[in-house]
Amino acid sequence: MPQQSERSSSSSLVFRVNAAKLLALAALVPPATIGIARRASELSGPGDDAETIAFASTAGSVAAVIGALALGALADIGAATPRMRWLVVLGGTCAGFAGLAFMAGAESPGSLIAGWGVAQLGFSGAMAVLRALIGDALPGQRRRGATVMVLFSYLGAFLPILILLAFPGTLWMTTLALAALAVVIPLTALGVPRLPPMADASPASRHADGDDPRGAHDVTLPWPLVLFAQLGMNVLLSAYLAYHSAEIASRTGEAWGDSTVQLSSLTLLAGILGLLTVASILLVRPRLLGNAHAILISAGLVFSVGVGLRPFAEAVPALLAVVLLSGAAVGAISTTLFATALEGAPRTRLGRRLGLYSALGPLGQIAGRLLALAILRASSDETAYRHLFPALALVPILLVVGTLASLLRSRRGSARFTGAIR
Repeated sequence: MPQQSERSSSSSLVFRVNAAKLLALAALVPPATIGIARRASELSGPGDDAETIAFASTAGSVAAVIGALALGALADIGAATPRMRWLVVLGGTCAGFAGLAFMAGAESPGSLIAGWGVAQLGFSGAMAVLRALIGDALPGQRRRGATVMVLFSYLGAFLPILILLAFPGTLWMTTLALAALAVVIPLTALGVPRLPPMADASPASRHADGDDPRGAHDVTLPWPLVLFAQLGMNVLLSAYLAYHSAEIASRTGEAWGDSTVQLSSLTLLAGILGLLTVASILLVRPRLLGNAHAILISAGLVFSVGVGLRPFAEAVPALLAVVLLSGAAVGAISTTLFATALEGAPRTRLGRRLGLYSALGPLGQIAGRLLALAILRASSDETAYRHLFPALALVPILLVVGTLASLLRSRRGSARFTGAIR
């Protein structure tokens, strides 16, 4: 009975962690994908909106780095209990809600930038701590826990986009409602009389509950490669998402009418469908993550093709197909990276480790948006987006090259070890 009660408490914690992560991400999606670009156009006017988008995105990314590192470290203070970590999550989500509310009423580019910075600081820090909490909740199944959290994250992106597709005029109402719900989750967790204890994940117990019944290898990417890949992926994704809606607007020729919002939302849904499909496969068969190098190489190539073909996919079905392809690659790469970051990390340093991992996301976002802005400014207005996306397609190639180098290095090391034994 005590063991059954402990499992029930752990399952409850897992549900709350994933619900909180889903809602926090969902609250950020409308402004990140459509809202900032739309408000920048309204507040700055034609010709200056690209700079406002870049400045707002960069300020948000800097704040997200600070939030992830600071709140991640704060969550490891003292005994690093679940209650302490939930308190940190509550503080972060409250700050995130306040920032989004400020953005919704922004009357100048400066207030838009400030609001997004506060929102990113709070929610990004909270999500870094939530990543640590999932490692606490599933010490013997961190690989499966990582896959579940990534899957819930994509569902979090799917939910607001689906709402905006049906109700394109409710952007700010949607983001504030989701942010308010994100605050409620840590409040309910703190109301639990006895949160489940945490256990460290030793190598012997890591797959004790069935993550890898066939005894496949752990996720074996070197930590520097994980950090490099996390940085590179966010360079690409941030540039892609920052100008995704603007590129759709250039296709429709209707600025920011409902048709632009709906086509932008529909396209994003296609990408999320690819993400969810791949994440679901990895959830059912987490042992596939043992082939981490192969996943990064193949998914990196697929991602490069999908991004590079986007400007040449003029028909809507073709556009949806290449975005679906890109989404599937993102799902494979992000799940593999997060599983590697989480698996085997000691509990006492889990917050700092995942804080660093989380902080590289917004650092990549800063570089990505500035890179995209430079490419756009170097192109004529008529061909800007035809140059942007093929140029961005080179980023996954760097990931492929880095992974191949890591794989060759590990094989050479194994060969030397085998030779020494002989």
